[in-house]
Amino acid sequence: MSLTDCPVCQTQIPAEARGDQAYACMVCGALVNLRTAPLSYRDGGGQDVPSPEKRLLRLENARSRFREILPVLLAPPESYVLVDIGTGSGEMVEIGKTLFADATGYEPNRLLVAHGRHKGLTIHDEYFTADKLTVDRLYNRLFSLCHVLEHVPDPMALLRDIQSVMKEWDLIYIEVPSWNGYSFHKLRFGWSLWYDEHLELWSNKTIDYLSMELGRLVIARGRRTFAPARHSRKRLIRDAAVAPLRFLRALQPSYERTVNSFYSDYIWVLLR
Repeated sequence: MSLTDCPVCQTQIPAEARGDQAYACMVCGALVNLRTAPLSYRDGGGQDVPSPEKRLLRLENARSRFREILPVLLAPPESYVLVDIGTGSGEMVEIGKTLFADATGYEPNRLLVAHGRHKGLTIHDEYFTADKLTVDRLYNRLFSLCHVLEHVPDPMALLRDIQSVMKEWDLIYIEVPSWNGYSFHKLRFGWSLWYDEHLELWSNKTIDYLSMELGRLVIARGRRTFAPARHSRKRLIRDAAVAPLRFLRALQPSYERTVNSFYSDYIWVLLR
């Protein structure tokens, strides 16, 4: 047993070692990365500027998220503006503009900001803080943070800042990589999402801790993987043969939901 500072808890807490690369936080359930490197994100990091093929996959990935969100909105979609924090190459904003009254993004990476603006998207060239929010208060706001919190030194501080400007019907969608998913279970520290920019990976326990600390109501939650509708059936069959019980537990009415449930590489929650 040892002590470490958990990025999520921001306290020195008991932690269980996972080799020399990580500690599992016994308070919030995060898997803390011990091999991280400081990065400003102004001139790189986070996402890359996508190829045309990768952009199509990211657009499909954004659509997949909205297929989960739209049925559980508290008001009609046209009453919402999407505020995508850490928007990366802007696909959430691009799809959001077709679904909501408007959509805007915040992104510190100048290359990605230029990429998004070239496509006519509203992208603010800066880190998000609540005092920089420009959305008209007549609209409800859907704040989204997709693969952002694992990059942030103090994710709870960012969420509390967002919370300070939330109105009655505003929502927060959070998606983070999970160390409870199939890929980490299979590849461990060789998984592509275990690298020096990710300060921690999350678990269902971490999501529970977050919602409790914020005092927010969980509207919906679930598990995802990247662009599930385009996921290779050949790969799913191969992986199901390796983990048949996991596959049987994951079976859902649709192929997309089965893929999401089986791999569970990301966990998401929608908070009110």
